[in-house]
Amino acid sequence: METNTENESFITAKLRNKLSVIVVCIVLALITVLSATAIKVGLYDPDKKEWFAHTKDILNIILPLLATWMGTVLAFYYTQKSMDAATQQTNQIIRHLTSDQKLSEISAEDVAIDMTSTDVTTLILKDPGDAANLNLLKNVLEEKLETTGRNRLPIIDGNGVVLYILHRSAIDQFIIDKHKSNNSDIRTYTLADLLSDAKWKVIFQSFGTIRREDKLYAAKKAMDTNIYCEDVFGTEDGTRSSKAQFWLTNITIEQRSIV
Repeated sequence: METNTENESFITAKLRNKLSVIVVCIVLALITVLSATAIKVGLYDPDKKEWFAHTKDILNIILPLLATWMGTVLAFYYTQKSMDAATQQTNQIIRHLTSDQKLSEISAEDVAIDMTSTDVTTLILKDPGDAANLNLLKNVLEEKLETTGRNRLPIIDGNGVVLYILHRSAIDQFIIDKHKSNNSDIRTYTLADLLSDAKWKVIFQSFGTIRREDKLYAAKKAMDTNIYCEDVFGTEDGTRSSKAQFWLTNITIEQRSIV
């Protein structure tokens, strides 16, 4: 619906632009013809001075009319254009407000991914030292992501508390960067190598948390406060230190915010 409206506005503006150009060209052409006629009569037909006087009177009458007509058309065009721009900006503000209102009425848990579901792929890290024993290519990419067709992987501890949220694109970029820096064998990279990288560790820990009873708007606010945050987890008390009950992604929030 929004796309159709934008297309119609574009076509209308384009048509209005063409009409204004045509009107200006017609007015200028008429002024040129009338002026040329008056000059010809006055300069090349001395015996027709009376005609020249009549022609001048006609010009005095017609030129203001043409100028007024052209001015009215141009004023309408530019005023309408400004009104269209203002209307579009207002509609964007209204859509934003309406979108936030819609999210404020949706229960986050109702549309979230259930962390207790068997369909959810997670990696349990009971001890931080275990990360050194997990091969990044085999145990993480192949076993956890490629075989399940997932692109995101929450890492949780033995109590179900989220420690990190890995994105496939970030893992791939880490492997590329590390290989370029020291030309090492990518088959030897471990999860510990990934999590010990200061740059990527910050990103992997950039997830938000909300309470179980919160609305979807609370998840959006949590994401808005961190440029790297694309995932929010609903926990027992709304903090990072408690067990995750459900999981929301930026994709879910974007889809649910459409008005």
